Amino acid sequence: MFHVKQLKQGALRLGLPLTENQLEAFATYHQLLLDWNHRINLISRADETRIVTHHFLDSLAPVPHLDWPEGIQLLDLGSGAGFPGVPIKIVRPQVSLTLLESRKKRALFLKKLVSLLALQSVRVICDRAEALHRQQQYLNRYDVVTARSVAPLSHLAPLALPFLRTGGKLIAYKGPDETCARLNVDLPVYVTHLPLRFPKPRTLVLVEKPLN
Repeated sequence: MFHVKQLKQGALRLGLPLTENQLEAFATYHQLLLDWNHRINLISRADETRIVTHHFLDSLAPVPHLDWPEGIQLLDLGSGAGFPGVPIKIVRPQVSLTLLESRKKRALFLKKLVSLLALQSVRVICDRAEALHRQQQYLNRYDVVTARSVAPLSHLAPLALPFLRTGGKLIAYKGPDETCARLNVDLPVYVTHLPLRFPKPRTLVLVEKPLN
C-alpha cells in the first residue's frame, strides 16, 4: 500500500514540499517497484512495506543540502531500483540524470520506470563503472555522483572521482557512525549529519573533486 500522506509529510520534514504531480509519480514508482520486485528482487521483501521511508525519503535526504541549477549533471552509481537518482529527479526535474546499473534485469526495470514516468533527460547505462572509466565521454563530465550502499568509502571515492568535473561532488550515503578517517584518501571531505533522525539515522559524506 502506498502511503501518500506519509510521503507528503516526510518530504515536508526534509524541507521538500511535493506537488500533486510529484506525488502521483511516486505512487506510480511504488506500484511498478512492487510489481517487478516479485520477479527480479529489486529490494528486500521486508522493505516492501517501508518503501516510502527507507527508499523514497532516504533518497531525498541530501536534496536540501545542495544547489540544483538547471542542467546539472548527475550520475547515479549502482542505481539498482533507481535509488537515489530517480527520487531526486522527480523533485528536481532540472537535473540531467544518468543511471548506471551493471545488472541487465535491473537496467530493464530502470528503462521501464523512466518511460512510465515520462522522465526527460534521463539515460540508463547497463555497465560497470570500471568499464566507463575507459570511455572519455563520461570522464570529467558530472557535477554530482551519488552512491547509496555501493562500496566502502576507500573504494568508492577512486571509482567515482574520474566521472566528476573539478569541484564536482560525490554524495555517499553511509550509516550514522561513518567517519572521515575511513575514507583513507587525501581529498577535501565534508561529512554532513542530517539534522533529523528521519527517516533513519544517516551520514552523508560529500567528497569534492580537488583542483589538479
